[in-house]
Amino acid sequence: MNKPERNKEPIPDPGTPDKQQPGKEEPTPVQPPPVQPPPDKPELDPIPEELPGRENPYKPADPQGQAFDKQSPIT
Repeated sequence: MNKPERNKEPIPDPGTPDKQQPGKEEPTPVQPPPVQPPPDKPELDPIPEELPGRENPYKPADPQGQAFDKQSPIT
């Protein structure tokens, strides 16, 4: 039951020759583009403290308003 074919060394694949195939060229390495400095950013105006055109000052929500009342489920 011993198969002597299994103990042989594997035969190298004849489809992959060791030599370079004629007509085939080595791929040239791709050079990355040169690094360019970032473009100059224009100077920005400073942010104003208060927004112009605001007529009504901010009011906090009324804690006594109806939106804060508990709703009972409808049965």
